Amino acid sequence: MISIEINGSVVKAKAGEMLIAVTDREGISVPRFCYHKKLSVAANCRMCLVDVEGAPKPQTACSTPVNEGMKVHTQNERAKASQKAVMEFLLINHPLDCPICDQGGECELQDVAMGYGSDVSRFTEGKRVVVDGDIGALIQTDMTRCIHCTRCVRFGAEIGGTMEMGGTGRGEALKIEPFLAEGIQSELSGNMIDVCPVGALTSKPFRYELRSWQMNSVSNIARHDLVGSNLYTQTYKGKVKRIVAKDNEAVNETWISDRDRFSYEGLAHKTDC
Repeated sequence: MISIEINGSVVKAKAGEMLIAVTDREGISVPRFCYHKKLSVAANCRMCLVDVEGAPKPQTACSTPVNEGMKVHTQNERAKASQKAVMEFLLINHPLDCPICDQGGECELQDVAMGYGSDVSRFTEGKRVVVDGDIGALIQTDMTRCIHCTRCVRFGAEIGGTMEMGGTGRGEALKIEPFLAEGIQSELSGNMIDVCPVGALTSKPFRYELRSWQMNSVSNIARHDLVGSNLYTQTYKGKVKRIVAKDNEAVNETWISDRDRFSYEGLAHKTDC
């Protein structure tokens, strides 16, 4: 164990541990989009920039390993200016359609923009528009909202076991999309909805149903994967409206199968017989 200083307080950390893991453990807030505790480090959103004494420029907390005697500032003027500048860049092409976005109320971009965004945009040019493709019956895409965090790409490659999504094109033409015309075939694809920090990937069956704060959540156990995955059943007026994963490191970590996520539709499905 080594000692480092964060915002004037000395904390203990493991040598080589990433700085953002230390701040999370100590309850110190650092904004992020591409970082996810279960996925590899990409460091491509740049939102977690912090001021490290001795470094010539702000460093990304998710990809900066700690070392003995390191002094870090997450809330000084240099760090805040860097974070707000990144937030401004991320919102340049974002459609800002929160009132009609299914992710509204549980959107990481929305939450971080409240703290680090500006009330006036200096960008006056036309926004980039991405034409959506149909990637399957379960995931609704609005890729104009995508901020290229690559969480969905890394999930498929590292957790799902199949790299079905990826980045195509360069510069402004960069798009995150499936490599095959058949769309997403993975039986764990619904987890991409959970890891997406914006409204680019949302649940197609749940689309335009309700807002997250209108539903009651009840802890439950998965019925279909024989693992006993932990999940939340979200209801409204006595009807199941959505299933989402519940963290349990010993069983399912933070993932659930599509069968457990979407089978609730059968509860109220009307048949012809």
